[in-house]
Amino acid sequence: MSRQPRALHALYLGPTPQAISGRLPASSAGLAVGGEIRLRPVGLILVETVLRSCPLGSPDHSIHCLLIILESSTEKNNTTRSARKHLKQLEHKTTTLWSPFSEWRISSATQVPDPFAVDARAVFTHTETGEQLTTGLFPSGDNEWAFRFANSRTGHWTCKTESEIPDLGGWTTIIDVEPDNSARGTISHIGHWWAWSESGEVFVPQLAMYDSPEGFLDQPEKIETDIKTLLSDHGFNGFHVPVFCRWFDIDKETNPEFDDPDPLPDPRTFDALELLIQKTYAAGGMVHLWMWGDNDADHRMTPMRDDWGGKNGRVVSRLLKYVAARLAPVIGWTMGYGFDLEHWVAEEDLRQWHETLTEAMSWPHLLGGRSGRPKDDPELLQIYDGLDYAGYTHLRPKYEDYVTAIKRHPDKPVFSEDRFRIRESERFAFKDYTEEATRRGLWDSTMAGGVANIWGMMAKGERNGRSVSYPNADHLQTCAKFFKVRLKAGMQIDNSLTDGCCLRNQDKSVLLFYKESTDALEIEVTNASENLRAILVDACAPYVETPIEITAGRQVIRCPKSSDWAVCVEGRG
Repeated sequence: MSRQPRALHALYLGPTPQAISGRLPASSAGLAVGGEIRLRPVGLILVETVLRSCPLGSPDHSIHCLLIILESSTEKNNTTRSARKHLKQLEHKTTTLWSPFSEWRISSATQVPDPFAVDARAVFTHTETGEQLTTGLFPSGDNEWAFRFANSRTGHWTCKTESEIPDLGGWTTIIDVEPDNSARGTISHIGHWWAWSESGEVFVPQLAMYDSPEGFLDQPEKIETDIKTLLSDHGFNGFHVPVFCRWFDIDKETNPEFDDPDPLPDPRTFDALELLIQKTYAAGGMVHLWMWGDNDADHRMTPMRDDWGGKNGRVVSRLLKYVAARLAPVIGWTMGYGFDLEHWVAEEDLRQWHETLTEAMSWPHLLGGRSGRPKDDPELLQIYDGLDYAGYTHLRPKYEDYVTAIKRHPDKPVFSEDRFRIRESERFAFKDYTEEATRRGLWDSTMAGGVANIWGMMAKGERNGRSVSYPNADHLQTCAKFFKVRLKAGMQIDNSLTDGCCLRNQDKSVLLFYKESTDALEIEVTNASENLRAILVDACAPYVETPIEITAGRQVIRCPKSSDWAVCVEGRG
């Protein structure tokens, strides 16, 4: 869509280039000197902004209009910045769909007692559709505020800031978002399947336990190493990060550690989270955050202090405003409210938290909160049904437990949100895992329809923290490789086709079978295509595809030995 007519209209409002050499503002004196002047259309909205700020017919009225559409081919950079500052124009950006967020910063000479309380926002308007997205400005330094854009729709966007502080309001910019066929988008869902919003690719979050933010602050090399080890080598597709009270001080996990009755958000915590989220997203993964922890006497990883105002009081409201402004444009994360919520959180608490964040974020992120143990609640009720995913405290869930949870919530994704750990602990032996249980949990939760999990191999003597490598990482990786290109939206369970378990697509052109501790797997193939292709994979070994011969109808696949086996049958009639 051409914007040339708009640029020509703006040109007619000003004098010719030869007439302005002695009338430019001092801050822009070099703009039209010493080089060829060329016209560049930049859109009508910025011209309208200038017309409102300059009296019609004044010399500056004409000059400013020309400054918007003229660009010098020499000495351009410094003079353009100077002209933009004079006109309250920020840098124009060109980016690609869902690429790392775009950011602008604005300085203000106005002194304010609490920068986090400043009311300021940026309103982005999509030229072609009229869609508007509003995001908050957040303090980014001494007398400096920033705002961000997530590049969430292709095309031409204009932006204008609004604020009670004159220095922060009235700034304009332009961003052009170009297509990117590899863009995944943000984390969403299709029915009960977790999915990427742009690509439509479905996946199952199988997350590795990770450090809290102080453990990876300013450590990009460490993060890259852990991505290779835990994601690439193990097959996990993201990290789980507990934040707790480190929102206010990256070095303090619990609220009794604070003397401050009114703590502010700690930018270091956000620096660390952004670094991890962006690097993990670039590697194809995601990050799941726990906002808070537990509130029992041994933990207090919550905002439950009278002088803070409690769960949705003054301190938390300010924090959520900052989270929405700073993290919402950072794509690739989800958030749970915490753990053991049934002991300290009510329905109204979760409703307020969810509504506050959701309304403040122009770019959605799935928010949830794990409910109690299904064995204590056979109805599988949620503390608050309005959350974006259904979270549970399963203890060593089996295939049938995962299936039941999805059936209870068929229209939203499900998260088994306890941490499934291998560790030395007599106290938690009743719920902790072995490597075999971990491997089978990966397969069971996927074959059940895609329930998210958190996994961890604890270092000797550790209860929590970052997972170390599993002894047989390549065995775990087999699950990820088997499902990587085979999971599709709309796949459903159909165990009538096997003596194990089966996932299939609607027309049965893709059949996925799985059975544990067996040397034979009975399957039924209803597709009569001559182009059937089938492979056999040992789920207890490094990934190897063994082609097998099959025909239409009921049949038994003989396996080389007793193990856990997976079969994929593909073909179209």
